Amino acid sequence: MRIIGGLYRHRNIDFPLNAKTRPTKDMVRQGIFNAIAPDINGKTVLDLFAGSGAMGIEAISRGASKAIFIDHDYEAISCIKKNLSSLNITAFEVYRMEAQKALDFFASKQYVFDVVFLDPPYAENLFVLIIGRLINEGLLAQNGIIVLENQKPIIPDSIPFKKSKTYHYGITEVTILWR
Repeated sequence: MRIIGGLYRHRNIDFPLNAKTRPTKDMVRQGIFNAIAPDINGKTVLDLFAGSGAMGIEAISRGASKAIFIDHDYEAISCIKKNLSSLNITAFEVYRMEAQKALDFFASKQYVFDVVFLDPPYAENLFVLIIGRLINEGLLAQNGIIVLENQKPIIPDSIPFKKSKTYHYGITEVTILWR
């Protein structure tokens, strides 16, 4: 797997080899970042269910000021740390914890994220709950962006967004929500 654009373009990164992790393909990452490129520079991003950390690393490569990586899997966290170290990236935080506990932690510390990447296990259907918490607990910036990866498009009706766009990549659906 490689970084698609920006400062670390063409640099390779590792990904966990376990069955729990589904790395986001290069073509999908390129499409996502083409859509949000004007909104990433100088921003703080949250890579929730981070896996290899590819989304957060891609964001830093393209100008994000900081990335925070969350995953509950030990192998994923080890992989993220190795990737960050190999690229000499210093503007990051990495936490090994469940997503809901991470949101509790961030709310208690009053974190605010400009861009949130969500790629939870498809079967768990956590999107609406997590998006609700991001909005209701003040974790998503007023003009924040949420990028969802799933097998079907998901746009929560109960949460207002200025704009949304869904992209199709084979069986993967990417929905980008602009607040």
